[in-house]
Amino acid sequence: CSGLTTASSYGIAMTGQCINNIVSNNEISNSCNSGIFMQSADATHYPYQNVITGNRILASGTNGIETYDISGNLIANNVLTGNNVRNIAFQDIFIAQNLVGITDKNFVTGNRIGSPANPLRNNIQFAALSSNNVASGNVGDSATRATIDDSTGNNFVTPVMNGVQTIAYAASVTPD
Repeated sequence: CSGLTTASSYGIAMTGQCINNIVSNNEISNSCNSGIFMQSADATHYPYQNVITGNRILASGTNGIETYDISGNLIANNVLTGNNVRNIAFQDIFIAQNLVGITDKNFVTGNRIGSPANPLRNNIQFAALSSNNVASGNVGDSATRATIDDSTGNNFVTPVMNGVQTIAYAASVTPD
């Protein structure tokens, strides 16, 4: 892994206008960057209504699942463990706005997040300008930072189930 970002450095990459795809029951391991990557091409060509479910994502170089400018997708029932092997403080699931400001109406639910290669990260992070996304019923362990980080306060999150966990900047918190 050279550290360069190319389409082949991801386990699965969905860019541009990827609509109504199902990525299910795969084992993705040892990708140089993220295990699953989704990003828009522009304001009218972005991943929409995709289902990412039942995948095992292991030992990714950075994030387990990384997204930019997506809308209306379901990320559910995936198992993520041992990611961030390049020892960069990335997240297991990262939902962000980057180019066109679309990141909304995504559902992140029922994912199992195991021990990271580098614990200095969040299990799930909704980054700047993301809104109206939902995180619920995710199970995690070992996060030394916030388990779910909603830096905008514009998303709906419930705690990750693992004894006492903190949630940074949560807009609304409902116990599982």
